[in-house]
Amino acid sequence: MFAWVSSQLTRLLDCRSVIHLVQNWHQGIRVYVAQPCLGVIAKHVQGETGEEGGLLIGRAYAVEAADRPLILIEAALPSLDYRNSAISLEMSPEVWGRADAALEAGRLIVGWYHSHPNLGAFFSSIDRATQAAFFNHAYSAGVVIDLGRAELKIFLGSDSAEYSDPVVGLQLEVAWAQSPR
Repeated sequence: MFAWVSSQLTRLLDCRSVIHLVQNWHQGIRVYVAQPCLGVIAKHVQGETGEEGGLLIGRAYAVEAADRPLILIEAALPSLDYRNSAISLEMSPEVWGRADAALEAGRLIVGWYHSHPNLGAFFSSIDRATQAAFFNHAYSAGVVIDLGRAELKIFLGSDSAEYSDPVVGLQLEVAWAQSPR
């Protein structure tokens, strides 16, 4: 299993990151986020009073004899055309078109992110319905962030199961990662 994972990921990650990934595997950690991706998300939602969000681009690996896939979130693609309020976000189809153009070399839309400014990081019933309708694969990740409370949570799959293991940041550069503004 580890030889397969490392052979697939050594093309993307440096040796230290692959070793880190393998060490964490024994602890059940299955979600990894590229550090630049976290920066794009934070910059996008920082200082906003309404919900902001976008799509997550990355890779998913089914691992033999594992109950959950390995998810590598490489980049965030902020929605630029949307309607929002302090408690809602409706992204337009434009972000899906930009995401399709960014998919290459095994990348796929692995989920979505949005903010809950000063409300806490949780999935509402609407968030759960959105996840089930649009992000219903085992590898689909829903990330919710509240910078004011310094909270970030991830919910996985069509049933929006809360991911309780640590989220590991990796030093992975993605050339096309876009800043929202």
